[in-house]
Amino acid sequence: MSFPIVTDFAYLGFGAGLHTDFEFPETGESKVNGRLVSETDFTQVVNESPIHFRAAVDFLFGKANLGFAYYWESQADFTGLNSKGGWAKLFQPNGPAHLGVVLRLALF
Repeated sequence: MSFPIVTDFAYLGFGAGLHTDFEFPETGESKVNGRLVSETDFTQVVNESPIHFRAAVDFLFGKANLGFAYYWESQADFTGLNSKGGWAKLFQPNGPAHLGVVLRLALF
């Protein structure tokens, strides 16, 4: 979701998603979120992946877009949101936050 701060130049953006860890060892079975792939299904992976958030400021320079983003992961997951008081974990960080710089170029 983006909101214009200065139309056609600066935008404030917000987003959310899931953080899923995949491990692909050279020998043995792959893991997803610490579990063997053969012992989990897609629904479990989605429901038990932590929810992360993004806040950013993007600047447009013609066909280029330069952005500065702040990412953080909450302690919440979809399974926990269904429990009583689970929504409060959305606002509890699960580790350090990260800063990012994004450069996007439009081809046409």
